[in-house]
Amino acid sequence: MSTRYKLGKEVPTAELCKRLDELATAVTKGRAAVEREFVMRIPAEVDIDPDLVLSEAAIRLERAEKLISQIASSCVVPNPGVGRMWRRWCAEYFNQQ
Repeated sequence: MSTRYKLGKEVPTAELCKRLDELATAVTKGRAAVEREFVMRIPAEVDIDPDLVLSEAAIRLERAEKLISQIASSCVVPNPGVGRMWRRWCAEYFNQQ
């Protein structure tokens, strides 16, 4: 049982990513693996419980996309073509990560 973290926002992103990979692997391994991995515990474990891990990952992804959009739109670029290129590069770069 993991009780290292009390809130989802305290879980390091690397640990969230590791758990997301475990959940994705379970989905590909069949019903037994899904039943083993997709359980909710009492008390909740914010770094293990799939509903909490998925929720926190979605929150962070949405926050990151907003931040990227704000940064890209706040860039002062004298040439509109360069601005479009910058936004396209940001979108492609962060979608590959």
